[in-house]
Amino acid sequence: MMTRHPPFQAATPIDQHYKMIGCGYQEAFWKAHRNALKDPNFFSEDFKFLFESMVAYDPMDRLSIAEIKESEWYNGPVPSHECYMQQMSNRRDALTKFGSIRSDLLGTKATT
Repeated sequence: MMTRHPPFQAATPIDQHYKMIGCGYQEAFWKAHRNALKDPNFFSEDFKFLFESMVAYDPMDRLSIAEIKESEWYNGPVPSHECYMQQMSNRRDALTKFGSIRSDLLGTKATT
């Protein structure tokens, strides 16, 4: 969702990351994802609560759609149009740069 990477491969007890949620090791789950992002403050407490409540191991513990829509994170601030456009521009520039570096390494011509 937020990271452009799935939080786990499958919502099954054998999935390493989902198992952390199912066994009550939420801090280990978030630590593993924070380490991958290199930003210890990337996930807000409101987001973590919402996510954990949506993927709870016991379906009876999961939030309903109405409860999700009432959550703090769901109703929190959203970036302005200008901020969003700047973020997308930054991502495009990073991808363009990556494409050029990759092409240089592979000896192929970059496409735009």
